Amino acid sequence: MNLTIVSILVGYVLVTMVLALIMAKHNKTVKDMFTANGSLSVFMIVPLMLSEAIGGSGTVGSCTEAMSTIGMAAVWTVWGIAIGFFAYRILFGRFYRALYVTRGIMSIPSAYELRFDKKTKIIMLVVVCIVYICLFALQPVAAASVLAPMFGVEKSTMIMVLGVLFVIISCLGGLKGLASMNKLHSFILIVGLAIVAICSVNYGGGWKAIVDALPENYTSPFNPGPKQIFIWAITGLLAQLSSAFLTTIISAGKSYKDVKLGIDITCLLLIIFAFFPVIIGIVARAVMPEIDSATALYTMSASVSPVIGGLAVVAVLAAIFSTAPAFLLIVTTTFIQDMYLSFIRPQATEKDTLFVSKIFTIVVGVLAVYMATRVTSIFNQTMQISQIRAVAAIVLLVSLFWPRVDSRAAFWSILCGGAVAVIWYFMENPPLTSEPLIPSVAVGLLTLCILTLSSKEKVSEGYKVYAQLKEEYKKTEG
Repeated sequence: MNLTIVSILVGYVLVTMVLALIMAKHNKTVKDMFTANGSLSVFMIVPLMLSEAIGGSGTVGSCTEAMSTIGMAAVWTVWGIAIGFFAYRILFGRFYRALYVTRGIMSIPSAYELRFDKKTKIIMLVVVCIVYICLFALQPVAAASVLAPMFGVEKSTMIMVLGVLFVIISCLGGLKGLASMNKLHSFILIVGLAIVAICSVNYGGGWKAIVDALPENYTSPFNPGPKQIFIWAITGLLAQLSSAFLTTIISAGKSYKDVKLGIDITCLLLIIFAFFPVIIGIVARAVMPEIDSATALYTMSASVSPVIGGLAVVAVLAAIFSTAPAFLLIVTTTFIQDMYLSFIRPQATEKDTLFVSKIFTIVVGVLAVYMATRVTSIFNQTMQISQIRAVAAIVLLVSLFWPRVDSRAAFWSILCGGAVAVIWYFMENPPLTSEPLIPSVAVGLLTLCILTLSSKEKVSEGYKVYAQLKEEYKKTEG
């Protein structure tokens, strides 16, 4: 094990922890902790959004799948998210910004409560927490895949160590702290993996030589076929339409103009970045097909030179250190805003709320770390987890354009469609398709249409509230 690489890794972790400690002093209120009190500029929004999109699945996971099975098509791990970000801005951006400006609402469950009712809010609370706990659990797995072989320790041990670090950063940093740290993480991640990808191609004798050594169409991002590509693309799109992290950023931006520009810049960066880890995996398949694909990113990079290997490891750490605490913070934000302050202790003081939020973060972090030890394929897990929340996004989208959709229709369509998605996710050999998206959306939409058409009211009460909110927004920020 190269002592220089270890020193760089330890130094990077220490710098991250120091930044978290510094930013902890600024988290004096709940709004400071969860929405940065609406003070984020474009240059802080972009790093936060990158943390939602690029983590273990966008680096180690896509590199692993690129080498082992699908080649260049692994870019859809990130491309689907980029499509979803842009669609979110077009379809839901003003909706969530209006909720924050006019009602102070800064979470998805509360948004569903306003458009529908409290029962629907509780369902969304469960959906958001399940999805982000699962996504958080994938991050220490991705990092451990690279670090465990380097340090010569069991993967499960490394997962637990990293999980503890992520929990500490989440408790200390808050949203603004994560945004500040993510400036460093994002720069190192994008520039670092770009350099590693270029050096890997040169090591493999150039792109033409690499293509000649691979199976036919392995370097095509559309290789798995139209059906699979469509599922991946639509999964990324629909998943981000119910992204709790994007909703938080909408609330935390200085203005909606900053938010829109931040989203557009992020989408462009994601489209470019997606190629870097995938190219590394493809080169590894061509020049060293015998290695374990789970360690391809580091093994391929270290084969070029120790310096390039160290750069790859630091880039992976940057990706995961930016993503994991953000996912955990979203779970805590959702629980505090939509359960603790809404049902358990509505009159809780700022001090008590911050204390409970940190305790909850620790408990959820421990649970997620246990889940992490049972993860197999990072790529597949990410894709399927994202599909669990797709039906909820469709229900909300339809309800913004179809006034007749009421709380009863929304509740049962999300419940039935979401239940199907969860069952499909946990089944080992589901019938018809291995993807939860198709059966869950089919069940959810069918339920929504039947119950909506059976309603006697042509304009639901929830839509009337939404229409009034839009008018108020036009008079303020709109």
